[in-house]
Parts: sequence; C-alpha cells; structure tokens
Amino acid sequence: MEIKNKEKAIIAEIDNTEKQIDHKRREVNDLLINGYFADRSILELRYLESYLQELNSQLILLAEERENLADEARRQGIPPGYLRR
Repeated sequence: MEIKNKEKAIIAEIDNTEKQIDHKRREVNDLLINGYFADRSILELRYLESYLQELNSQLILLAEERENLADEARRQGIPPGYLRR
C-alpha cells in the first residue's frame, strides 16, 4: 500500500508539472501572437525558455523516480500491472 501511495504522489506531481508547462506555453504563445505590454519585464520573457527546460527536466526526473518505484515494487513481489496509471 505504501508503494501505491508513493506512486499516486508521483503521478500527481507529474500532472501538476505538465499543467505548469501547458500554462506557460499558452502564455508564451499568447505573447507571440498578441505582443506584450511595455511594463512587462524583458528579463522575464528571456528566461521563459530556461523555465520550460527546467520543468521538462523535472518531468524526466519524476519518470525516473516512477521507474525506480516500479523496480522496488517488483522486488517486493507486487505484480507489474498493479502500479499502472
């Protein structure tokens, strides 16, 4: 049961990170289509790409963590399909 709870937490974090990426990409697309106000910081716009890369790196780490959890479950004798999304 502990492994299942860990997996639920990882999945929730993955979903949250994916939502952040989608939100930020929509924001970038909106800025590219409609332009941006002069009071918006140019520095903020410059670092959007690095922010998106950071979120994508976080997704990769979460996927690795989920794989490690599946390995741990396998070692404990939990069937492979038990932890499927």
